[in-house]
Amino acid sequence: MQKAIVFVSSTIQEPENFVQERLKAKTVIEAFPCFESWIFEKEGASSEALEASYLGPLRDAFGVPKPSQPGEQRSVQVQELLRGMHHIGEWRHESDATHGNQQVVYDDDGYYFRAKANDRRFPDQILVMRNP
Repeated sequence: MQKAIVFVSSTIQEPENFVQERLKAKTVIEAFPCFESWIFEKEGASSEALEASYLGPLRDAFGVPKPSQPGEQRSVQVQELLRGMHHIGEWRHESDATHGNQQVVYDDDGYYFRAKANDRRFPDQILVMRNP
């Protein structure tokens, strides 16, 4: 029996999850014996690895941002972990993110937390840590 091919496409609204989501989709599709998934090859036309070719254009001076907001659950969890390690986690304007003894906070995947400003007159904020 010939298998039906299911094309998997992605939007990169949360770039840190796109590879994992595609692999989950592949697993679910191929669990059915009549389907075969078609997901872009692991290496694209570029000499870069697929993840690097997708995420490269998203990088800025701090790396790849993870969209977040002050008070959002995952950023609050990170701030609590920092507090447990005797650090202070706080949101700072981008221009102040590396002043003094402050360091930009990165998650386990190497992404940093960035809160987009609702008003273009104000700068974005970045989650930083410092010693008390």
